Amino acid sequence: INRTMTRLDTTVVEVGAGIAVGLKGLVQADVIDPVMRIANGMTCGFMGRYYREAIDGVCFQSIVGFTWIGQCYTGVGVMALLIVVLMYGVWRRAVDNVNENKHLLASA
Repeated sequence: INRTMTRLDTTVVEVGAGIAVGLKGLVQADVIDPVMRIANGMTCGFMGRYYREAIDGVCFQSIVGFTWIGQCYTGVGVMALLIVVLMYGVWRRAVDNVNENKHLLASA
């Protein structure tokens, strides 16, 4: 085991620098340089058109959405009013029944 570990240690010292330099060169050539070429060739000319489209979408198309949301709230309000009227009728009938039954229970 000692001979194997000694051989491993000497191999790391002999080959380690070559691997580090080679790996750094590969990363530079295959990752960093292509990314830098893309970044250097990019301009912001396309941004104007997309900015205008974003403004159109936010400012003008949202008005249609807000109008639709307002109409939905109005519909929900009308339905809630109908439910209130219906529930008042149910409550009124229940109260009248209780009051009538009190009279019958008192006489029994």
